[in-house]
Amino acid sequence: MVKYQNVFGDEYSGTVAKTGVFGKWKGRKYRRKWVKPANPRTPMQQAIRSSFSNAVSKYQSFNQHQKEAYNYLSAGLVMSGYNLFISRWQKMSAADRQAYVSPPTGFKQLGLGNYSAEKTVSTTSNTAVYNVGTAPLVIGKTGFAKGTGDLDPVGVVDLQRGRIDILKNLSGTLKISYQSQGRTITDEVLMDNPSAGDVLYTKYFPITKQTSQLTLGTSAQHTMEVDVFNNKVYITYPSTYNSGGTIKYRDYTAVANVKAQVVKAGTQFVTYRGYSNMKGLIALALTVEDQPYDLTLEAPGFVKVIRSNQSASALASDEYIALTSA
Repeated sequence: MVKYQNVFGDEYSGTVAKTGVFGKWKGRKYRRKWVKPANPRTPMQQAIRSSFSNAVSKYQSFNQHQKEAYNYLSAGLVMSGYNLFISRWQKMSAADRQAYVSPPTGFKQLGLGNYSAEKTVSTTSNTAVYNVGTAPLVIGKTGFAKGTGDLDPVGVVDLQRGRIDILKNLSGTLKISYQSQGRTITDEVLMDNPSAGDVLYTKYFPITKQTSQLTLGTSAQHTMEVDVFNNKVYITYPSTYNSGGTIKYRDYTAVANVKAQVVKAGTQFVTYRGYSNMKGLIALALTVEDQPYDLTLEAPGFVKVIRSNQSASALASDEYIALTSA
């Protein structure tokens, strides 16, 4: 900010005690009387302020991967991803804002060859924690088969992803309560009358272990959590039950340090670049308004994977990708 220096060497800039304003114009320092800014609160002014407030609220609701998507897009624009999103939002029509879709987010799991055949662990009475294998588990592939016991989960809550895989047809409004990164969320509405095979997502993730509870209306439902990277399954409700059920899962041989790059289709404009971690995981989000995209996966010793002209929801989805040795 421009500074004003008086004969005593004191420097001022901006407004001082609402008595004067110091500044610089064409190289000349000046001081003028402070005047309270006009605030006519016209309909247009109020509409712009409301729009800006809504834009800030929308951006603050994004997860870290969604914010990163805008950061990539702002590269070279001398602005942050936050500023880019606000600018885009302010230029949208009311209809465009209503139709806006937040960047889809997905976890890619990269493994050597196909994932395993189904594996199982038998339940024992009143056990809260189960160890399930040693290799990373495939997202969306953990389930439960009811046996002679009374444990009968209605859904599997993926702690890392904030994903709920519904195991049976349900009637009523399904809700979930959980904790995530210091937040306590109570009765977050997921879906009305979900069916077996439906995939739902929580607003926040990762979820703190042993904190989730599914409910239908006000009725608590049997709930099972899975930590796909730490090979744990938790039964959060009920706390007491009889043995006689089976936990089902599939795992894979993770491939680390695979370079993933996403560009706007047919260009060299990078919208994501990263490497798979030791669990073979890549998490990314992509903006709908900039689709389609091209994806490249490559690592020494493996056949390159190329996907062209893909939508944001197709590329930024939960998926296991089998890599082939070169």
